[in-house]
Amino acid sequence: MMNSIFIYTLLITPVFAVHNVVQVRPCSGNRPFPREVRVDDCSTMPCKLSRGRDASAEVDFIAPYDTANLRAVVVPIALGVELPFVLPPEYAKACNWLINSGCPISAGDAVTYNLKMPVQKAYPRIRLAIETSLIDEQQRTHACFELDIGVV
Repeated sequence: MMNSIFIYTLLITPVFAVHNVVQVRPCSGNRPFPREVRVDDCSTMPCKLSRGRDASAEVDFIAPYDTANLRAVVVPIALGVELPFVLPPEYAKACNWLINSGCPISAGDAVTYNLKMPVQKAYPRIRLAIETSLIDEQQRTHACFELDIGVV
């Protein structure tokens, strides 16, 4: 019995240890701030994102509005300048990446979004901030945060 518990613990521990809570910054404009952000292999900013792999984070938030649809928008910011970046369509459809729920969402719902973002091998090794927003079909923000990253 003890061997079974030990093996089970070894198997599930990496699943729970991958995403660590990170203290992120609120976005400007008094937009809704998530309850918690957990980033794959990161516990303090700047988070190191490896080129050639997808970055992953889980974002817990309380929906401030009823909505039928959500999209993710990621804006890289270097030296105060917003850089061009568009999430691939399959990643931008936030409703497809909700954990244990889906759209439509009702105001007051506790929601967890699984952010996936490609980090291309061609990206330069740079340190910057990324602003991530979840926006509904009426252009209302449901959650927004800034995270400092380093592309490695």
